[in-house]
Amino acid sequence: MTSRTMLAQEAAAYLGASVDQVRRWTRKGRLNPEKPYGKHGVSLYDTDDLELFKAAEAAEDQVVPI
Repeated sequence: MTSRTMLAQEAAAYLGASVDQVRRWTRKGRLNPEKPYGKHGVSLYDTDDLELFKAAEAAEDQVVPI
């Protein structure tokens, strides 16, 4: 897959989450966008980073507590 960047709205759709959830993950440091971008400080998310995040989330969901 060729890496590209996405806005928060696109990243949310890519991850199957809401924009608010993407912003929460960003504030908590779980997602690290490339920012600021331009004069409005728009956050851009790299697709390679989003793929790693999805894999980590899937692995975390499979952990069985003892």
